[in-house]
Amino acid sequence: AAHADAPDKTSKREMLRFALPALGIYVADPIMSNIDNAFVGRFGGTDALASLGPGTVLANNLLFIFNSILSAATTGLVARAWADPARGAEAARRELTRTFSFAWTV
Repeated sequence: AAHADAPDKTSKREMLRFALPALGIYVADPIMSNIDNAFVGRFGGTDALASLGPGTVLANNLLFIFNSILSAATTGLVARAWADPARGAEAARRELTRTFSFAWTV
């Protein structure tokens, strides 16, 4: 008989199912930057390629800061709504919808 506290054999597979797409988020940025470099270098010339570097760094940092603030706010709002027994899952769903709407608008 299996012990109740034994680890689930599918836990590694489930962890990989979650981790691989999340890893793709971090790999996508350098890949897109290299594609930008290739096209701008090919069609834009050296001046355009030289200006792409600082522009890319600035845009990536601004997006990172915005996404960090938005994800922290979303997590807090949804967790607070989910933890309230009077409001429950429906309130958490509303908060999540509201924050997604804000993100798409901005």
